[in-house]
Amino acid sequence: ARIVSINADKARQLHGVHAVLTGHEVGRLTKPISTIIPFNTFLPNYCLAVDKVRYVGEPVAAIAAVDRATAEDAAELIDIEYEPLPAVVDPWKAIQSPDALVFDELNSNVIWHDKFSYGEVDTAFAQAAHVVSE
Repeated sequence: ARIVSINADKARQLHGVHAVLTGHEVGRLTKPISTIIPFNTFLPNYCLAVDKVRYVGEPVAAIAAVDRATAEDAAELIDIEYEPLPAVVDPWKAIQSPDALVFDELNSNVIWHDKFSYGEVDTAFAQAAHVVSE
């Protein structure tokens, strides 16, 4: 879903809350999470959702409070308006003919594809001193 708006003012005003961060603030204050996979395109992947949530349960805010109960109360005070997007529920369909993109910047749901060759596996097993299987 696209994040239309987030209003965390009530959560910030709750007694015992020290800070509330939303994805927009994280996007402004930090760099995207780096990966070991080299991408040719910038991917806006942060620790909190920025502009779009990509999966059910993706964090949209972070709260620092005196205790867990206060943080949970503050979370319930955050008003979020979403614009629903088509769901991607079949991974093969998402690859072959995506109705929705996880990252709009890629124009595909295939983030990375490569092939690795590690030699002759059957020969390695045949020559191994020990083979353990279960």
